[in-house]
Amino acid sequence: MVHINLYYSRPSRTTWRRWLLRLWLNGLERRLRGTDRGALIASLLLTSFLGLTILYPIVLVVYEAFTFQGSFSLVNFQVFLGYGLLREALLNSILVALASVVGTTILGIPMAYLLTRYEFRGKSLFQILASVPLIAPPFVGALGLQLIFGRGGIINNLLLYRLLHWVDQPPDWLYSLTGVVFIETIHLFPIVFLTVSAALSRLDPSMEESAENLGAGRFRVFRTVIFPLVRPGYMAGAILVFIWSLSDLGTPLMLGGEASRLLAVQAFFRIQATYTDLQGYVISIILQAVSIVALLLVRRYVGLREYASMFRAGTLSRTRRMGGWTKILAYAFLITVLCIAFLPDVGIFLASIVETWSIYVGPTGYTLANYREVLLDSPLYVQNSLFYSSAAALFDVAFGLLIAYLVVRKSFVGKSLLEGLTILPFAVPGIVLGLGYLRAWQFTPLDPLRLSPVPALILSYTVRRLPYTVRATHASLQQMDVSLEEASRNLGASTTRTIWKITLPLVAPGLIAGGLMAFVNAMIEVSSTLIIVGQMRYFPLTRALYEYTQNPANGLMVASAAGVLLIAVTAACLAVASRILGRSMGLVLRA
Repeated sequence: MVHINLYYSRPSRTTWRRWLLRLWLNGLERRLRGTDRGALIASLLLTSFLGLTILYPIVLVVYEAFTFQGSFSLVNFQVFLGYGLLREALLNSILVALASVVGTTILGIPMAYLLTRYEFRGKSLFQILASVPLIAPPFVGALGLQLIFGRGGIINNLLLYRLLHWVDQPPDWLYSLTGVVFIETIHLFPIVFLTVSAALSRLDPSMEESAENLGAGRFRVFRTVIFPLVRPGYMAGAILVFIWSLSDLGTPLMLGGEASRLLAVQAFFRIQATYTDLQGYVISIILQAVSIVALLLVRRYVGLREYASMFRAGTLSRTRRMGGWTKILAYAFLITVLCIAFLPDVGIFLASIVETWSIYVGPTGYTLANYREVLLDSPLYVQNSLFYSSAAALFDVAFGLLIAYLVVRKSFVGKSLLEGLTILPFAVPGIVLGLGYLRAWQFTPLDPLRLSPVPALILSYTVRRLPYTVRATHASLQQMDVSLEEASRNLGASTTRTIWKITLPLVAPGLIAGGLMAFVNAMIEVSSTLIIVGQMRYFPLTRALYEYTQNPANGLMVASAAGVLLIAVTAACLAVASRILGRSMGLVLRA
């Protein structure tokens, strides 16, 4: 007699695990069938490299922050929250970053709209000058503005000693959080200007024409049609401004006073005092967490509200003539903003050619001795900067070409991960990466503190500036017709030969421009430099500039001469990059 069990027999946990594993393996097998094996191997190597140079240092910093006496603990964060100065520094840092975003938005968006949508005399000159403030690093601008707005600067001398009845005490706002926001705003508004200009230049003008034909005014068209379409570009620039301002170490460090009550400066002080101070790790993690959260929120916001627009063949520019009061107000706005933005450059140049600056009447004399000290007495610092930055730029060019080619031209498992790791350096403060390298290479043959810091410094420059070459090459590859590469392969050329003979010559302009931007940003890198380099013979120019300012006699003047050299090198490289990329310059800055 046969008995039939009508009850359901529940599968065991082991059976479920095997079924899920088999399902995952089958899905992976289907995905691997359409994957280029060479691309897969290359992507695995690149992902491993970026994981070791970006994720691993961050993980070590996280580990130190959450460890107390060898076990997991939140004690370090409790100490942070119990320290009033650090709580205040956190609030100040977020407020400074947000205020900088507001300031750059107020200056950058109107300037981008005027220079993209209107035709008037001098427009090309204004477009060039609008990008110039990005040349001078913020900490160099802080030096120059001290000569103009500082305690013994030109404005205070004028108010106190030439117009004594106007004020009783010299204004001290430059050394406050207001001064930091002012410097960050006039330095970083070109980022918003470039990203918004790039987005505006790619819009289909028929959308604006349709809105105007339906009776909408210019402001309503901008609010309901233009700005929603350029929002992704604007948000990309705004998040860069936020992260830059949040983690900027050089500007408040140069100003001192109330400006030093920011997280980046407090972390630097604790790391410099003792590399075992766990509060330095805690502050670094908080900076990193705020940056990543801001980046994720912006990317999610843009992703939910991304608008698609159709592009016409040929030119997409839609410009109109200016006249009457519109032209007068536009000229007044552009000239006023640019005059204020150039004040740091004027101040840094004046400080570099004076002997000393009297608090009563001004300079005691003019001299070129400051340049002689930098170029002749301390040429090693200039050589070090050029070597570190050039090496990092060459690595960025090689890695940038390979990563961009894989992302644009190949299909493989893990593409999203590789893209994410490439973008991640935008959200990694230099303090976090520098501290992570100190921890990762401690007691090894590459220990930056006990031995040479050169490998760690070049590697940090490379990974932090890699997004520039990847973005520039990515944009060039998207504009290149893939049929040229297909024709080469159909004629029997290998993938390597096709890249060397066809792809590389066509994307070379974008690759060179990205390499120049990587070189420039490595030259002016401050945060990771101050953390990693401690031995004088390895100082780059930025580290030497900070040491010059510690000399009470003529430190400001010699540091200003070094700053002028940095500005000159930066200006030359950015001019070439801007010439090559044109309006696509803003696309390189998209996070």
